[in-house]
Amino acid sequence: MAVVNTPAVGYKDYLMSPFKTHTYKLILMATGFVFNGATHKKYSDVSASEVAAGNGYVQNSIILTLDGVVISGNLVVATFEDALVSASGGDIELSGAIIYDDSVTDKLIVNNISVGAEVILDGTSYLFDNIKATM
Repeated sequence: MAVVNTPAVGYKDYLMSPFKTHTYKLILMATGFVFNGATHKKYSDVSASEVAAGNGYVQNSIILTLDGVVISGNLVVATFEDALVSASGGDIELSGAIIYDDSVTDKLIVNNISVGAEVILDGTSYLFDNIKATM
């Protein structure tokens, strides 16, 4: 006879309730950055690879708005509203972005966003859209 474990959705929702009230920030990651989920756990683990301030980018200034949290089977999916990043006065080169929880002391990383090929903004903008964190 097989043992079947079925998590209770109500308890997952209870565990996620603080997540719904926190502040989340998006930071741009410099070219060459490679995310490692085992060692990159908090902002201080990746801060040295954040894009330098300048050319329209201000470090730690992009606040994400949580659009919703949905429990789907064994997964929790958080969605965020789009974030637009614009360069002015020079280039911004990036390989992706990190979402971190700014409401907790350790500023824990929630998600890594890879943009595929490196992106160079030269007076242009980049839209991070359909932002999701699956846990």
